[in-house]
Amino acid sequence: MKSLKVYTGTSDEERVKFYREGVFVIPAHLNGNKLNHDPGDLGSGCYCDTRLYRARFYGKYLFRLTLDASKILDLGCPYGGPENLSQPWLKPLFYDENGGMKTVQLPKDQRIKAAEQITRELLKRGYLGARWGSEVVLFSNDVVLEYVEIKRNGRAINDY
Repeated sequence: MKSLKVYTGTSDEERVKFYREGVFVIPAHLNGNKLNHDPGDLGSGCYCDTRLYRARFYGKYLFRLTLDASKILDLGCPYGGPENLSQPWLKPLFYDENGGMKTVQLPKDQRIKAAEQITRELLKRGYLGARWGSEVVLFSNDVVLEYVEIKRNGRAINDY
């Protein structure tokens, strides 16, 4: 099995409790039904990056995750237009009839719905996450093979 190492983080004291238990995609009913993860451009879930320096922007608590790479869909380049997506079936998920990227150009409530639709469709097709370049979004905790907290309150606690 091919694996992928990524990093994520948070400064939210409640969320870090879940992360320490290996729960990175937090069900809404466990978090007061609040939007508790990034509705983001690539789908709704927990955002990570293959580059540690980018993950440092996510918060003061940092985690290194090892993912099952076979369950992550490489999206191609969703920001480069529909012709640059890795799969033709992604086009109506990401782009409207005018060629605008739904998760970027629509009003906020519609962007959230578009991100949730991307997540549902990819999960339905067996993908537990998606990737564009160094950015990875997790739709399910089942893609996480192992995890370790590497930084707490700005101090290293484990090897990177």
